[in-house]
Amino acid sequence: MSDYLKLTFLENASDDAIEKVKHHEFRNKPFSNTEVFLVPIEKFELLTKGQDVRRTYDLKLSTKDILYDFLPGDTIGILPRNHIAEVNEILIRLNIESRAEQIYQLTISKDTTKKILQYQKNIPSNGVLKDIFLYYIDIRKPPKKLWPNFHLILKKQQNYKKFHHTKGTKEYSELINGGARTLLGLLNTFSSCLPPLELILEHSLPSQPRYYSIASSPLEIDSLHVTFFVVEHDDGTKGVCTGWLEEILKKTEGEHMKIPIYFRKPNNFRIPIKFSTPIIMIATGTGLAPFKGFLDHRLLSKISKCDMGEAFLYYGCRYSDRDFLYSKQINDYLKEGVLTSLYTAFSRDRNEKCYVQDRINENGETIVNYILNKDAIVYVCGNTKTMVKDVREAVVNNLVKYGDLDKQHADEYLKELVCQNKFIVDSWS
Repeated sequence: MSDYLKLTFLENASDDAIEKVKHHEFRNKPFSNTEVFLVPIEKFELLTKGQDVRRTYDLKLSTKDILYDFLPGDTIGILPRNHIAEVNEILIRLNIESRAEQIYQLTISKDTTKKILQYQKNIPSNGVLKDIFLYYIDIRKPPKKLWPNFHLILKKQQNYKKFHHTKGTKEYSELINGGARTLLGLLNTFSSCLPPLELILEHSLPSQPRYYSIASSPLEIDSLHVTFFVVEHDDGTKGVCTGWLEEILKKTEGEHMKIPIYFRKPNNFRIPIKFSTPIIMIATGTGLAPFKGFLDHRLLSKISKCDMGEAFLYYGCRYSDRDFLYSKQINDYLKEGVLTSLYTAFSRDRNEKCYVQDRINENGETIVNYILNKDAIVYVCGNTKTMVKDVREAVVNNLVKYGDLDKQHADEYLKELVCQNKFIVDSWS
């Protein structure tokens, strides 16, 4: 039993006993630059088709009632809801499904012996029990370090001893990286364990927002777009946010549905203030999203095309006809002159795979010339472990080949470009 939190149920309580708060007011909102807005879904479109590609959507959200000036390259945080089926399984596993809709009261125990209190302020002091698991805690991760005193609950388990002391760190890591990597997985791994609810709440991590680049210009009146692909895990589950969004879209077609978002504090991944600055955009997959926002902004602005700097786009995906996102719009950008050149790399269209770094190498002399002599800004958006690493290496190699630099000085020069916001990366892992 937790000597810190105390949860009681208010028998025969009415809805009036619940604090009149919105779910998102208690949610964790790192790097927030605004309040949370409940925005209607206006429209959605499936951007991919066929097999061997991720289902990727364009989601159009209404900003009619939002007073906030964002710029291309900015990011929103979406506050998702956990999957109802998983929550129901957890409630059944903890033998509290009969109390799912009951009103609770959560307080700090008067008898606590803890010197430093770490009360989960992301959980309302009262509300409906099921909502805690739906909105406030991260059920895809197990509570931190198997909860204090958890070994007392596991006495009947043959392997409990190796987890209740500091030497169990390696074994615990192996445990949570295997079948026990989620709260439900951990509970099912120790099938006879029935931990107190207070202990779970005390040590569970708060539910986190998911971040998405804005894929449109603020000049598009009363709306913004985001791009997301549906994450699908080996165990059959979907990503918390992307699975939830797809569920909304499929069941209701998004009609009249509102989702909670906030605008994240901006970083340096923004379109140049001067339209005359040349830009080199490098992306794979949904990393195209912010660059669509850049190009939309150039298209919708009243700046003369002759006053715009060149814009080059290097884009990689699997197939030209299955997952080339926004292909029609990008061809329109070329026709309108807001995109100077497009270089595509399709890794599954032919026997010999082609990636964005291959296109960079093919055009290395031009890229180096724009970096060294035309004050161009290079933007890279993609996966940290693969694409970003390869792009950095390709740029360095071309600085050596065409920039009269040795490897060491090319590396140092790229670091200098990063410090000067001339080589800007937005990545995920």
